[in-house]
Amino acid sequence: MRRYPGYLAPYRVLVLSYEFIKPQYPDVHYVLAQWVQDGGALIYVGDDSDPYHDIRAWWNLDQEEGRSGTRYHSPREHLFEQLGLKEKAGGADRIGKGGIVWLNEHPAEFTRSRAAADRLRQSVHDIIAALNPPAIRWEPRPYFKMRRGPYIIGSTLNESVSEEPLVIPGPVVDLFDSKLSVLSQVVLKPGEQALLYDVESGRPATGEVSLIAASSRIESLSESGTGFQFLAKGPARLQATARLYSKVEPVSAHYIVEGQAVSAAWEWDPDSQTVLVQYEHGNENNTEVHVRWSS
Repeated sequence: MRRYPGYLAPYRVLVLSYEFIKPQYPDVHYVLAQWVQDGGALIYVGDDSDPYHDIRAWWNLDQEEGRSGTRYHSPREHLFEQLGLKEKAGGADRIGKGGIVWLNEHPAEFTRSRAAADRLRQSVHDIIAALNPPAIRWEPRPYFKMRRGPYIIGSTLNESVSEEPLVIPGPVVDLFDSKLSVLSQVVLKPGEQALLYDVESGRPATGEVSLIAASSRIESLSESGTGFQFLAKGPARLQATARLYSKVEPVSAHYIVEGQAVSAAWEWDPDSQTVLVQYEHGNENNTEVHVRWSS
C-alpha cells in the first residue's frame, strides 16, 4: 500500500485485525481511510486487548521523547481517527461511499463456536448488502483460490458448504511435483491443496527462453541462435530439475561438472512449449547447464 499507488483498488472488502500483526507505519491508515471513502467495505475485528499494543512503537511514543502528536493505546485508534470515528465504541458506520463494521471482540472468539463464526460471516454479508456494490456477490464456496500473477494457490476444505471439488483448467505446472509436471487440468477434492503456475499467463510475450520453476537457484540465463544455458546453484551432488519456456524443441542437453560434460536428461512438452531439464549440482555447489536446439 505504501509503495504502489492504487494497490487496494482491486479489492472491495477487507477484514482487518491488529490483535496480532501491527502496522509498521502510520501512513497505511491514510491509504485505508481513502479506500473506505472511495467505496471500500472494512470489517475491523479486535478489542485492543493484545498486550503487544504496549510495545514502544509509533502510535504510543510520548511527547517527552521529543515527538509531537497524539498518543494512542493501539494502532486501531489511529486508524479510526483517520476514518472520523475517534469516539466509536462498536457497530457499523457509513463513511463516504464505503463503510466500516467494528466487531469489538478478540478474533479468537469467532473460532470457538459455529454461532460466533456465523456472526462474523453475517457482518461481512451485512456491510456488502448495505453498500450494494454491483461487482460483489455473496456466494459461499468450499474452497480458497488465490492468484498472484501466474501463480495459483488452491485449497478445498473439509466440512464446508458442499463436497464440490475445485477445478482449475490448464495448462499449469504443479509446483508441488518434483517433476514439475504440466497438467491440462487440476481437480482438488476436499482436503487437497495445490500450488500451480499458469503457463499461458506467465509466457513471455516476445517468446524468449524464460524460467518457470526450478529446484536450484538459477542465474545467468542466456539464449543464442543454437540454444540456451544457465548457471544452477544448490547443495552439492543433489539431483535437480528446472522447467523453462523454449520456443524450439531441444536436440540435446548436458551439464558441466568438474570440467567434464555430462549428458542431461530432458523432456519436451509440445503443447505447452516447455522443456524439463534434469541435472546434478557439482562439488562447488553449482553447475553449468547447456541446452541445444541444433548440433
